[in-house]
Amino acid sequence: MNLISIGISSLSLVGLVLAGLLFRAHLSSYVAEKGKNLASKEDLAHLTEVVESVKTLHTSELERLKAELHTESELTERRRRV
Repeated sequence: MNLISIGISSLSLVGLVLAGLLFRAHLSSYVAEKGKNLASKEDLAHLTEVVESVKTLHTSELERLKAELHTESELTERRRRV
């Protein structure tokens, strides 16, 4: 009876050690992947900010050019009427 108890305890200990090793290996790869995802998310946020600032800059430049072209167009139209 005592020998069976020691055998079961030994098997339980070996099982727990193996499960711990597998969990540790999985946990380290999981944490590494989460780190990559977080870095990608931060990079994406930065790139989105850059793209939006460029879009804003180009939109304002386009509106300025439209207004300038409209003013030139009106001047040209006035000259034709004279």
